[in-house]
Amino acid sequence: MIDIQRWMEQYCRDVRKMFGARVRFVGLQGSFARGQAREGSDIDAVLILDVFTMEDLCAYRRLLDAMPHRAQTCGFVCGVEELQGWSRADLFQLYYDTRAWYGSLEEMIPLFTREEAREAARMGAGNLYHGCCHSMLHGVPEKSFPSMCKAAYFVLQAVCFARTGTYPGSQEEMRAGCRPEELEILAMAESRGNGAEAASGMMKLAGFAGSVLRQEA
Repeated sequence: MIDIQRWMEQYCRDVRKMFGARVRFVGLQGSFARGQAREGSDIDAVLILDVFTMEDLCAYRRLLDAMPHRAQTCGFVCGVEELQGWSRADLFQLYYDTRAWYGSLEEMIPLFTREEAREAARMGAGNLYHGCCHSMLHGVPEKSFPSMCKAAYFVLQAVCFARTGTYPGSQEEMRAGCRPEELEILAMAESRGNGAEAASGMMKLAGFAGSVLRQEA
């Protein structure tokens, strides 16, 4: 398993050495940030610069190529103005799922409202609904089921925030914020579909996504 503490310390040093005072934020999101990483999990590094150019993109690529575990490295990068112009529904998950290592997202992104969380839930549910239906009709459900379960977890987080005004950062908070009929979806989402039959599970996820779209319409 990757020593993410050591990796992020090196990453922070290297990006600050390369970009200096232009670095506004460094963070980590995804399974490593949540403490749920498994063997082979991606390293979702987040880098925000004051301004991000295509020359910076090439330089950043060289930096990442020199880092260990390059094949597992991915993440998010942009400039401050691009970040602030991004769809709030898209930014919702980035904001709450990112662990800060340098700087603060709060300095660049205003706090989210419950209505914005509803919009994030609608957007995520629409993508989940389409993804499940497309996989059932044109793909291989067994291949896409784990990623659809992961997407359902993010939709549930937005739904819970919209209901309570508080982001559910832990499993206990998720269970407390879910309605009884959503707990089966939560269980599939937490396990990434492990132990569930893919085709029937995919239809349950599509049904859940449809219910979110109807409720939030």
